[in-house]
Amino acid sequence: MSAEEEKKKTRWRSLLFGFFLVLLPPALTGIVPLAGCSGGLSGGSVPLPNQGVRQTRLVGTVVDGNDPSVPLANAVITIVTPQGQIVTAQTDTLGQFRVHVPRGGLYWLTIRPPQEVVGLLQSDEIEIEVEEDEVHLVIPLYRRDLILPTIQTARIDPQSVRLKVREKVTFRLLLEPGAVVLITPIWTVHGGIGLINPDGTFVATRAGSGRVEARLRRLRAVAWVEVEE
Repeated sequence: MSAEEEKKKTRWRSLLFGFFLVLLPPALTGIVPLAGCSGGLSGGSVPLPNQGVRQTRLVGTVVDGNDPSVPLANAVITIVTPQGQIVTAQTDTLGQFRVHVPRGGLYWLTIRPPQEVVGLLQSDEIEIEVEEDEVHLVIPLYRRDLILPTIQTARIDPQSVRLKVREKVTFRLLLEPGAVVLITPIWTVHGGIGLINPDGTFVATRAGSGRVEARLRRLRAVAWVEVEE
């Protein structure tokens, strides 16, 4: 067989292999839709984690930054994994989304407002560390005409707390110099120890150690939380 004939034979083998991959079910190809994604996936799929690879559940709520009691349905969340894969989700009628991702590394989230209010609300971006079994987020989208004051530092009060399961505490984000408008930050809870509301009220749901973070643009503040039974 000539070299040219061997090349043609190899090319046809590659094409046939790709054809069979398309026909085989996802469980046999090792590529499956990401569980918990309500809005689908950019690219259609993510690699199936190897046996033993742990996952993190991202649970988020998107709200109107001008009135945090108003959830935003149909907001679009784009998640970029440390490996560069792109996952998309869409909020439900309660403004919530849930996505399972492989644990480990920094994830980049872009949050876009619903199409009907895209002219009123800004998009936002957040980088989060995914090292625990669950990360809970509350993400406000600010009005396009909102002008944030000059802020040099931020801290959470209280900076550390010890609670029992079902107890609650209200965290406040303190800005220096003081903000002239009431601003709702992006809240995140790491460690799967509880939930947080847009007003900073944290409810402990599980014993363990974790942290609450507040973000406002490029500023980030941290409070440490211990939860006991």
